[in-house]
Amino acid sequence: MTAPSATVSRVLPAGPEAAAQARHHLRHTDLGLDAPTLTDLTLLVSEAVTNAVRHAGLDPGDPIDLSVRVTAERVHVRIAHRGDPPPAPGEMNKPPERGAAGGWGLVIIDRIAERWGVEERPAGMWFELRRRAGG
Repeated sequence: MTAPSATVSRVLPAGPEAAAQARHHLRHTDLGLDAPTLTDLTLLVSEAVTNAVRHAGLDPGDPIDLSVRVTAERVHVRIAHRGDPPPAPGEMNKPPERGAAGGWGLVIIDRIAERWGVEERPAGMWFELRRRAGG
């Protein structure tokens, strides 16, 4: 099990496999999290990395830095890159139209994360999840 305060990092190349690589990294790193928290973490990281790949104006292979810090109470995630930042929480658009194939990433992050925000330089975002009791 990971110590009560631990950080794991990974650099992902921007491209269609980046989110899958992030999920694989999280599932194969012992973060000491209970299954529901790990599921939420994996989903939100996948959405944030996908958002960076699709909307930040990155070139294929540009680095996306993923950092996960686990403490006794929270999981703090930071995704940073050289592209454009996502919209800030207060600037979020409404959920996409019913049946839309995309556009749900930031809505999902907003609904599941305890809190989240964006960074300008390097561009990217961060979010926090509260650890569940026993996890």
